[in-house]
Amino acid sequence: MYGPPPVPPRSTGPGATAIAVRVAFALIPTLSLGLLAWVPSLRFAIIRRRNQDWAVFGLFCALTAAEIILVAYIPDDADDGLSALVGFYLVAYFIGATLHAVLADRFPRPTGPAYPVAPPPAPYHPTGYGYPPAPAPVIAPVIAPVIAPAPVVAPPVPAPVEPRTSPRMRQVASELDELGEYLRRAQQDPRQDRP
Repeated sequence: MYGPPPVPPRSTGPGATAIAVRVAFALIPTLSLGLLAWVPSLRFAIIRRRNQDWAVFGLFCALTAAEIILVAYIPDDADDGLSALVGFYLVAYFIGATLHAVLADRFPRPTGPAYPVAPPPAPYHPTGYGYPPAPAPVIAPVIAPVIAPAPVVAPPVPAPVEPRTSPRMRQVASELDELGEYLRRAQQDPRQDRP
């Protein structure tokens, strides 16, 4: 009646096409040298439609504008400290944009069980149906004073009532008695002449 538990279905993750799209969007910030680092965040904002994703998109647009301004207006004869600072900013920006594209694009993990959980089987019951009846609750005895039982009195027997008879009924009854007497004599003496 109860077989082995069902085999949980295989986890359904993203397909090969979805993984290729994710990798391509993760590589855009690095391959464009940070100029298109806002593209993955724009994709997340359009797909998810959350205010948080639109704020991150705005942040990446501002950081991209800062990158363009730094690269365009840094003098060629700048000291090594300023060049190192701009280089550090660019590398951190590429890595941060790529990590954001990779980590923010994970598919959601299922929150419930991988397969529906069956209820536990019902325990055996002699009738074969469902759970056994609940035991009767135990009631504490109530101590009451002992009272002797009253003697049992038989109900009064009514006197027989003689039925009221009419004169016609008495005549019919006497005729039936005569007929019965005649038939008894006829049975005892079958040779008797019949009228």
